[in-house]
Amino acid sequence: MADALLDWAARVTRAARGGQVGRTTHPRLQLRMIEELLAGKGIDYPQTRANVTFKKAPRVETNAEQLSLSASPAAGHDYDEETERSARMAKVSAYHTNSTEYAPEHRNVHHDHDDCKDGKRILSQHRLKGTGDKPRCKECTRLG
Repeated sequence: MADALLDWAARVTRAARGGQVGRTTHPRLQLRMIEELLAGKGIDYPQTRANVTFKKAPRVETNAEQLSLSASPAAGHDYDEETERSARMAKVSAYHTNSTEYAPEHRNVHHDHDDCKDGKRILSQHRLKGTGDKPRCKECTRLG
């Protein structure tokens, strides 16, 4: 145990010695206590004219108008309430259940809509992937 601790200490010491960058030497390993960081003591690294620790992304200028995700009507397109609701709601991969814990009307259909109240009642451990060759749930069909 003591040998392992001494070996670890030797490795930390070697890593902390650091290397020379230009005319200055900077430690490779720098441990800081919370108090030191709060007091403003930073990390010792080679200083350049620019801060090389953070690369700024280029600014993108655009004149294009940002489109809304709420399915607002575009020119020449009619949106009714049903279309707008289905645009807001997401479909999920089809699933079904064979568990006898659920009524036959829930076992004999598959679900594919994340807002289906009947599908939400099926616990994840009882969900089976795919349609199971079962018809689509009436609530999922109504939701879109």
